[in-house]
Amino acid sequence: MFWCFSLIERLVDLIRTFEASNGSPSRDGVLHTQYFHYVCAASPVYSSSPSPSSMPRRHRITSATDRERIIEAYRAEQDFLVVAAALGVQLTTAYSIVRVYQRENRVEAAHAGGRHKIIDNETLDLIVMLLEANPMMTLREIKEEVMDIFPTKPHFSEVSLSRYLEGELISLKMSRDSPAERNSPAVKEARHAYATWMLAAGLQQQLVYIDETGFNLWTKRTYGRARRGERVHRAVGGQRGRNTTVIAAIAEHCGILYHEIHYGSVTKEVFSDFIASLAAIIGDARSILVLDNAPIHNGIAAVYPELNFKFLPPYSPCLNPI
Repeated sequence: MFWCFSLIERLVDLIRTFEASNGSPSRDGVLHTQYFHYVCAASPVYSSSPSPSSMPRRHRITSATDRERIIEAYRAEQDFLVVAAALGVQLTTAYSIVRVYQRENRVEAAHAGGRHKIIDNETLDLIVMLLEANPMMTLREIKEEVMDIFPTKPHFSEVSLSRYLEGELISLKMSRDSPAERNSPAVKEARHAYATWMLAAGLQQQLVYIDETGFNLWTKRTYGRARRGERVHRAVGGQRGRNTTVIAAIAEHCGILYHEIHYGSVTKEVFSDFIASLAAIIGDARSILVLDNAPIHNGIAAVYPELNFKFLPPYSPCLNPI
């Protein structure tokens, strides 16, 4: 019992000495009293609950929410040390949070500084803009261009540049060729005209969409599993299979209206025979046949003048639902 009171008195004296040396005024001895009651409550003489020193220490950063709760308890003249213990915040940390609030009227933690950014936000915006204009630029080309525009900026390596690009979710990918005229003003105007026709008259008609696609039956998986250090082998035939082409027509009221399967490529004659078979199925129904501008479709309207054809704008496969 005697050693407990001696320990408490010594702790209180240490706190008063520390505040006097650091010029930190207490609020009518509130901090001293709270610290005193907290030690008494944690002492095995006055409480059966385990003391903070016997509990496992939690090495973690105090969140902004926990800091605000401790300061709110202090403002309300409550026992903020009890609140800190309930939140799992160490006694010394809670006292430091309140002391900083008394001196600087600040609740949030001080900025820790952290690692210096080699590429600042202005440079990073320029890099993203350069890649949007020319995605084929190499890391060296990007670095040289940035150094020419911002000669006073800190120099950076290509490895650092690659790391910052990954932070912007920009990675190296295989490039695919796209026609330069795909989004030209003339093509955009043609798409606009097609959309206007579809809204004004197309939706009131019976539309039949036609298209063809090719594939090969000699399919295979490119990935497999094996033990580390061993290759994955796949047994294949000596020759590649035949190319297969499917020509199909779909309509809104029935789904797949008609289809044909051909081995090899599809010529104009094969496509003309497909249209003849499709016309026999449609009969007297006044349907509009919608198709793209593939070479085998050229001249089909002259072969079947009794049918209504509507050609899609160039480079617009997204407008054909098939």
